[in-house]
Amino acid sequence: MGAYVSTKINNYEVTWSKNYFDEWFFHKNDRIRIVDDNGEISFIGYRVDLQTLKNRLELAGYNIYSAEKELECLIKEWREYFREFIKNNDDLERIKVANSQLQILDKINFDSLLNLIPILINNSEIVDHELALPFKEIITYFDGAFVESLSTLFPTISTENLAIVLIHIENSIGFCEADLTELYLDERMDDFFDIAQVQKQKTYVYETFEQSILDLYKLKNLQINNSIFNNMLLGNAVSAMEAYLFDTFKRQVIDKESIKRRYVEVYDNFNNKANIKPENLFNFLDNLDEKISNEIDRLSFHNIDLVKGLYKNILCCSFENNDINELRRIISQRHDIVHRNGRTLSGDQIQITTESLEICLICISNFIKNIDYQIIDNLLDD
Repeated sequence: MGAYVSTKINNYEVTWSKNYFDEWFFHKNDRIRIVDDNGEISFIGYRVDLQTLKNRLELAGYNIYSAEKELECLIKEWREYFREFIKNNDDLERIKVANSQLQILDKINFDSLLNLIPILINNSEIVDHELALPFKEIITYFDGAFVESLSTLFPTISTENLAIVLIHIENSIGFCEADLTELYLDERMDDFFDIAQVQKQKTYVYETFEQSILDLYKLKNLQINNSIFNNMLLGNAVSAMEAYLFDTFKRQVIDKESIKRRYVEVYDNFNNKANIKPENLFNFLDNLDEKISNEIDRLSFHNIDLVKGLYKNILCCSFENNDINELRRIISQRHDIVHRNGRTLSGDQIQITTESLEICLICISNFIKNIDYQIIDNLLDD
C-alpha cells in the first residue's frame, strides 16, 4: 500500500507524496519527534510556524504578488482554452457549457478566490454559493498535473505560491506540518537519532558505556572479594571509559562540520603539515575524513590530560567538575594491572578491595555522565 506523507498548513493540505518526502522549505531544527508513554513514536515529522515559513518563502522570491500573478496567468490560459474550444466545436450544448464557464472565469479575481477557499473546502456550503460550485467544476475539469492544489482546489501551479496564499488566509497564525509517521513506521526513513538522544538525555555511546558499568556492578556484587578479580573489573571500567571518550570524540569530529573544522584548525598534530599546493587541494579535501579518522585512531584516550585538552578545545566540554586527580590515580593503577602484572614501579602488589572498586566505578561513571550531559546540550546544533 505504501506510506502517505501529507504537508498541511493548519487544516489545508499543501501537498502530499507517497513513499518519499521532499524537505522543501523545512529546516533541520523544524523536526519533531513525539513518543507515547511506552516510548514508541506517535508522531515524527516537521513543524514550523507560519511566520517563519512565510519569511523563508519570501527570501526565495515567493510572496502574495507572485501568487496573484501566477493565478492571473493561469486564468488567462483557461480563458484561451475555452475560447479555442468554442471556436473549433460544433456541438451547441458543449459550446453553451463553455460559454457559461467563461462567464464564471470573468467574475473570478484574486481577492474573490481568497474568499472562496474556505467555501471550496467545506462541501456542505458549496452549493449555496454563486461561484464556488461552478468554479470547482472548472478546476476539476483540468488535469491534476496542471493544478497542484487539488486538496484545496486553489488554481495555483506551484506549491510555494499555494503556501503563500494559505498563510495569507490564516493571517500567518498557526503551523505548517509534515507528518512522516507512516514513512517511519513503514521503515522508509530513519529515526531522528539526535532528537531521540536528547529526549533520553543520553547519547547512544553513553548507553553502551552505561551497560558496561552495570555489568561490572553485577560482577562486583557477586562478592568474590578477590583482589585479582577486582583488578580485572577496574581494568574493564577504565576500558569502558576510554571507549566512550574515543567513540564520542571521533563521532562528533567526523559527523559535525563545525567541529571538524575546529579540529583541523586547532589540533597541532593535524594542522602542522606542509602547505597544500592548489592542484592538490581537492584531493586533500576528498581524503580529509580518512586523514582525520586515522589521526584520531592514533590518540591514547586513557591519557586524561590529552583528552581534557581535546574535549575542551575541540568539543567545548569542560572537565572542571570532575576529580581529575582521582582519575589519574585510577588510570595509573589500571596501567600497572595491565602492563606490569598488577605491580607498581616499586614492585608493590596492587590490592583493589571491593570498597575501593566501588569508589572507582562511581568516579568513572560521574566523569562520563558529566561529559555526556555537555554533548547532549550541543547535539542539535547545526
